[in-house]
Amino acid sequence: MYDSILKASQAYSSGNYVECAKHLLKVDKSSLPSSTAKNLYTSMKDKAFQNAATQLYNSGKASFDAYKYQDALDDLEQSYKYDKSYNTEYHIAMCYKNLNKNTDKAKEYFYDIINNSGDSELIRKAANLGLDMVINSAKEAAAKAKGGSTKSSDSKSDSDDDSTDSS
Repeated sequence: MYDSILKASQAYSSGNYVECAKHLLKVDKSSLPSSTAKNLYTSMKDKAFQNAATQLYNSGKASFDAYKYQDALDDLEQSYKYDKSYNTEYHIAMCYKNLNKNTDKAKEYFYDIINNSGDSELIRKAANLGLDMVINSAKEAAAKAKGGSTKSSDSKSDSDDDSTDSS
């Protein structure tokens, strides 16, 4: 634990908030020995988590916009550890959808946005894409049951641009 605090402090001092946040995730605040240590942890965590989330979101969004969905997914999932932003969640779901990878998880993210975000534009986009995924899954299942192709021929590739950032 002390090694993680020391490394986090060094990264924080050099302005490397992503590295700092990574080390702070390994620290159990309740096991810190003093209120001074807990206050230092909280101070570093608040700033490092927000800055790391923003840096990783921006990097992930740039990769997403360049159709580099796996790179985007890696950065966006890291960002989401530090800030549970619905914009980040939306782009993670879109990465899963565009990679045709873990589509059940994509649907979970879309449903969470629909049920909890309160952002009408994000809800609309998530609802449309989530419904699209459900329809395509049903079509694939029906085709498979009939012995046909398991690929939906009218599958929509949507890489909606959302120019808002994670804050």
